[in-house]
Amino acid sequence: MTYSVSDASVILRVMLDYSGLVKNLIWHEKDGKWNEFWSVPKSPCDPYGRCGTYGICDPHFFGRRFECDCLPGYEPKSSREWNILKDASGGCVRKRLESTSLCGHGDGFVKVANVKVPDTSAAVWVSTNMSPRDCEKNCMRNCSCSAYASIDIAGKETGCLTWYGKLMDTVHNGEEGYDIYVCVDAVELAEIAEKWNGFLKRKDMLAILVISAVSAWFVIILFTYLWLKKKKKRVRNKWNKRWLDTIGTVENQVEGSMSHPEIAFFNLSTILAATNSFSPANKLGQGGFGVVYKGKLSMERKLL
Repeated sequence: MTYSVSDASVILRVMLDYSGLVKNLIWHEKDGKWNEFWSVPKSPCDPYGRCGTYGICDPHFFGRRFECDCLPGYEPKSSREWNILKDASGGCVRKRLESTSLCGHGDGFVKVANVKVPDTSAAVWVSTNMSPRDCEKNCMRNCSCSAYASIDIAGKETGCLTWYGKLMDTVHNGEEGYDIYVCVDAVELAEIAEKWNGFLKRKDMLAILVISAVSAWFVIILFTYLWLKKKKKRVRNKWNKRWLDTIGTVENQVEGSMSHPEIAFFNLSTILAATNSFSPANKLGQGGFGVVYKGKLSMERKLL
């Protein structure tokens, strides 16, 4: 590699330190020290074989104490190195070492989704045009086949890639990863199936609890709505009764006052006829209490 700088006064140093980091450093004369402005790798999973053979590295291991894990059917070779020293260089081994000689006795494959595929130096392109089912059968026929993947090839069909021997440098990659299928024994398949069934049962129980809770809330809300509606109706009826009682009292007072000998009362039709439907020609004026009209009654009396 060749490096060059646009400003000759800048002193640049590129170094590889003992931990395997490549660093670019610039000399700051004012501070009298080297300042790092670039280094790789950034991810803990970038170094090759970070989690050893049959291990898988997760660069986004938030929520876990260690970025390394073992592929299905495998366990850490040294639990002390993994759990205490956080050193996964020893890799993983089969959970049941005797199962390595039981090829063709109920063994199968477990899907590991969205990963950077293991080191392909131990892999073989069986075909560039093979269905996933045929790819699985091809791997099953060879007892040394440890994993396979069906990969879409640009401009071609689906290819079959199989691994023979150790799986190294597998990394989770949710954005651009592929699905690989790791060979496991019958016991591992049974354990995974049991866990999956337990998960489904818990999921069904959760669904039942959610439905029950939603139903209970629906019944509570429905009864509350009906109760409020009934209460509102009672209040409205109560106010209607009070209003009718008030109107009745006023009508009684009016009827009592209409019998007063010194006051004359006329209904609306008589007033409309007298004022020619409140014609502007009969308008006398307007004051603070409204417009005043003159009217002529049939009995030749003037109404002001």
